[in-house]
Amino acid sequence: EPKESFIRRWASEGQRQIASWKEESLAPTNAQSIDSQKNKLQNDGSLILIKAARDTHISAYLAKLKRLNPDWKPAVLMAKKRQTLDLSFRMEGLPNIGVPSTSLARPSLQVLKLVPTFLWEPVDLRKLHEFLKLIVKPLDRRLGYRLAAALSDSPGLFSEAWFQATTQFFDQELPRLAKRDSRIEPETIESEYNFWFRRTRYPIEGRAPKSEVRKLFVFLVNWVKSRLDEDSDDAIGLNTLAAQAKRAVDLIDQVDEDEFSPLQVDRIVRTVYEAAPANFHAEQQHSLPAAFYPAAICGEISELIWWDFVQEEADYFFSNWFQNELDYLTSQSVHLLSPSAKNQRQIWSRTRPLLFTKDRLVLCIPDRISGTEVSAHPLLGELEALFGDQLDSICMHIDKDGDPSFLDWPSPEFSITDLNPLDPPVPFITIGSPEHMHERPYESPSSLERFLYHPHQWAFQYGLLIKPSRQPELRLGTRLRGLLSHRFMERIFEDHRPLKEWTQASVNRWVVQQEPDILRREGGLFLEYGYEPDRVQFRRQVQRAAWSLICSLRDNGWERLQSEIDLEGQIGELTLKARADLIAHHANGNIAVIDLKWRGKTRFKNLIRNREEIQLNVYAQLLDKQETSELYTAYYLLSDAQILARTNRAFTNAEAVDAEADPMEVRAEILEKLLNTYRWRKSQLASGQLEIRCSKTLNELEDAYQELDYDLLLEMKDTDAPFDDYRALIGLVQ
Repeated sequence: EPKESFIRRWASEGQRQIASWKEESLAPTNAQSIDSQKNKLQNDGSLILIKAARDTHISAYLAKLKRLNPDWKPAVLMAKKRQTLDLSFRMEGLPNIGVPSTSLARPSLQVLKLVPTFLWEPVDLRKLHEFLKLIVKPLDRRLGYRLAAALSDSPGLFSEAWFQATTQFFDQELPRLAKRDSRIEPETIESEYNFWFRRTRYPIEGRAPKSEVRKLFVFLVNWVKSRLDEDSDDAIGLNTLAAQAKRAVDLIDQVDEDEFSPLQVDRIVRTVYEAAPANFHAEQQHSLPAAFYPAAICGEISELIWWDFVQEEADYFFSNWFQNELDYLTSQSVHLLSPSAKNQRQIWSRTRPLLFTKDRLVLCIPDRISGTEVSAHPLLGELEALFGDQLDSICMHIDKDGDPSFLDWPSPEFSITDLNPLDPPVPFITIGSPEHMHERPYESPSSLERFLYHPHQWAFQYGLLIKPSRQPELRLGTRLRGLLSHRFMERIFEDHRPLKEWTQASVNRWVVQQEPDILRREGGLFLEYGYEPDRVQFRRQVQRAAWSLICSLRDNGWERLQSEIDLEGQIGELTLKARADLIAHHANGNIAVIDLKWRGKTRFKNLIRNREEIQLNVYAQLLDKQETSELYTAYYLLSDAQILARTNRAFTNAEAVDAEADPMEVRAEILEKLLNTYRWRKSQLASGQLEIRCSKTLNELEDAYQELDYDLLLEMKDTDAPFDDYRALIGLVQ
């Protein structure tokens, strides 16, 4: 049959057949009769399915196909205005189709939607975090990035991480930058910071004065003017932002009210916010004709490439109308489009490309678009119902098949490129002279453990100063819970109230009283809408942990307490600095060092059992500057309200992991092995060798260390380093 007749029959008669089959509800026994009704494909190139793992593979194929066949001029249908196909055409030297690019104004216009965040208390931390990460914003970009990182560490305003970031920037970095670049004005940067963060905020349930709301948008207008004087590279976006901020000011002035609610401010922003002007790659001469909506094809075309023939997820919004409003409009003979009518219109628009294509239809079906899995277009299901397995004969999979036999044009050649993985890890890296390493005046317990067990981490981070770059993000997880619970414990023991005066009720009240300030400063994610169950659960865990620890200390005769104590001293030739979470003093002169952990019972039990609790023993050794009867160490797991210790001599209710051992002898043994291992690692570095310890180099390391006396050293790890930021550098990422 003629090709035109074939495609039109699929679009019209074929769909009617499917509808009739559904109505008849045919049983499985009628499968043969259904098959007999299916259309027979002629495999003449009038219908082609192109599949690939990614949309970029199909776009590269089509672009090269067009370059090899200059006279081939199909139309292109893009349901979404993606640039993938246009970019591939340009790489082949072909004319631009004219797909719009990302708007240059978009980064600037994000500011308009985010600035109202600074009016309200509590601050929406996610919007604040987004504001700090914007490329274009009325705040120094270097300061913004540091504050975003501080916010990720401690989600809240004016935490310790926040003050550390601002102090370092304003006292050290900014003066140094101003000396190098005369265009940098420290006073302006500081005034911008003060405007946004040193301001009065109003309860989110209440209202803000009109004057304060107006100041935000006036500040934006003035900032844009100053920015345009300095740098006009983003003139389109900044001018648009200034115009819309000015419009917001005008709308605020027209409102008679003296105070605004958050909803009113949001409505003003939505009123002035318009689609940003998009920059188009202009449609060039001799480019392929393109349409961006299926219904836009309303006349006959010879050939059509249906780009991204996939199911685009519909946008679902709340209805713009209440039911009483709909009833009123209906009574006035105003009938809005119903959901069923919208659905019918969508089905109608899908068939337009099929009805008007005469000679050839090419359907492009990738598995992924921009790295995200997608589903095929709903019409593919109708194709499968009509033709069944016959579709395989007209389907070309770019990543698998060779040159298809049903095409009557020169086609690009397929080739498979072999992967070239990185070299696998080696047991040792030669680093040359140790003088190339940055000299550290002291070690901390965490850096010391890296040096002893996985020296490549220490060498890269502390010796060569290769620091990982992380994208700041807000996350409500174990790390944040551990940070906040530490802060509660630090404050409760800074209260200096005698332990015997605490009751369970008073502890619970104290936690409730301290909670708002601690969460506002460092745990603002718990204050967000929908997180109240998590907040209540966390509060109860802290109350239980605090009361259980107080009872353990009090019942075992521990009296004077110190929290977050800085320690410094020598262990052999090793200089160390550390900070102990909690130090308890007994009336008989004994001392207990308690390290607070949120969770990890199995891990810390194994450390004690294997005599590897380096951190606790370092604390104990740095504290042991005076004659004491006994010096004990323990972990306290806050989420479990459980003390883990080697013995239960200091805490009768502790879980004793190694009850028969003498803590003093064990500590002496661990410190001796620690120093021996430290000297061994230092000698390796002095000889220019850096060990790479991971699961893939374990056998080679054992062969290299056959003459080593392991009894004198700490037991080495036989697994990869946990949370290793340098996996690519050592070859674990290939």
